[in-house]
Amino acid sequence: SFNVKGLAPDLWQVNYVLTSGKERREGFAPFAVMKVMHRKLPPIDGFHYAISAGLHYLERGNRLEPALWAMEAMGATMVRIDVFWNSVEPRQGVWNFKQDDRFMRLIKKYNMEPQVLLCYNAKWSATPEQQKSKDSRDWKFAPPKLELWEKYVAKTVQRYKNDVRYWEVWNEADLNNFWHGNTQQYIDLLKVSCKIIHKYDPEARVMTSGFATLTPHPGRKHINLQRDVLNKAYDSFDIHAFHQHGEFELFHNIVEGPLKKMRKEMPVKRPLFFNETAVPASGLDWQACNVLKKIALVKATGAL
Repeated sequence: SFNVKGLAPDLWQVNYVLTSGKERREGFAPFAVMKVMHRKLPPIDGFHYAISAGLHYLERGNRLEPALWAMEAMGATMVRIDVFWNSVEPRQGVWNFKQDDRFMRLIKKYNMEPQVLLCYNAKWSATPEQQKSKDSRDWKFAPPKLELWEKYVAKTVQRYKNDVRYWEVWNEADLNNFWHGNTQQYIDLLKVSCKIIHKYDPEARVMTSGFATLTPHPGRKHINLQRDVLNKAYDSFDIHAFHQHGEFELFHNIVEGPLKKMRKEMPVKRPLFFNETAVPASGLDWQACNVLKKIALVKATGAL
């Protein structure tokens, strides 16, 4: 145990040495001392400090509530979470939202709001061949049957429409890692989802898949998928969601370069939302500095 009483709010590190007989082990544990920054939720089109959290993974490690406390302490107002179709409808017509209901309650307890990612295919809705595959990605990232996907979206939106204002349709559909369909199949999925979401909540904001990047990437099988969605399906989303990981210099070059150029071509302008942009851990101060620079840049560009 370590008593932090009297330490100033800052980033700290405990260096330790463990000995047992002739054995010796050294290590360190970084931590922050901070006060909770209570923020009011911004207007729906205001600027959000959001965290893509991976709540399912935190839950498995018994770190969920401490992590949510830390998110609130940092001033976050939004948490991006997955509501996995295969989890909430494990068998056709059998629904189980127990875990996601708990996530929603806890996010609200810590004065934040959820940004929901609707994803991926359900195993039982895939083809028999895909279901038999030893690689779960073969069914998980296959384009779903639209009439079955509609029911999942409708059920989820009806359940959470009072808590959720932002709905994201799939994740990184421009990468073959996450989407095994083609561009038109994703556009069809987006159109159906938008129609259902606005049917049950006309005030909701429908987000595109958070597109992965505009850098060279081995997973970008359909190199123009993002551009084609922005140009051809602009009536089927309210917000352009985008991901760009890496240090600030790379991020800045993409945002001010190819991303700006691509968005200028959009027939109808839609707000931009960066909902994934991690920084490699090359020293915590350096990491924090890069994150802060990214926030300043996207805020200056008018992003959400």
